Amino acid sequence: MENKCKEWCHKYNLSIDMEKFTEATEVAAALSTKVLEKKDFTARDSKEAAQNCANHRKFFDAVLFYYVASVLYENEKEQDEKLRGIKECVWGVELVVCDMVATKQQCQKVVKHHTLHLMRQMTQKIQRATAVDDDQRISEQTWCEHYIDVVENLEARWKTDEQLFSQGKCVVM
Repeated sequence: MENKCKEWCHKYNLSIDMEKFTEATEVAAALSTKVLEKKDFTARDSKEAAQNCANHRKFFDAVLFYYVASVLYENEKEQDEKLRGIKECVWGVELVVCDMVATKQQCQKVVKHHTLHLMRQMTQKIQRATAVDDDQRISEQTWCEHYIDVVENLEARWKTDEQLFSQGKCVVM
């Protein structure tokens, strides 16, 4: 399974590098389908793989594994685990994007045209969940929308800070 995951990650990263974001989304969906068929790779395994990738600055791999984890959580029988797990995946992607921006990686186009799309797809999994407590659904969905909002505004805030610094308008106290 590990070698297959590396192949999928390579395809995914290649699609991102070539700015073929629809293809990258298709790769993420295909990997999710393969993982669901295997049944020996859990949502927690995928989330741990995402965190490991993020720790090693393999940011796009991290996003991919968070997406896969969200698909696996969507198939959880325990409803609380399902909703909480998907929300944590959206949060994980938000943290990955924050790390990308903090390391000054040029990611605005990827975030705008791909990552936000995946985050919205994950949030829709919460909306589609059946037989769940409505209050919990609303809470988890609200958190997801907050994480998406943070990501949408992150690049703009970072650019504004860069402009202020470059124009010498920031006062050091």
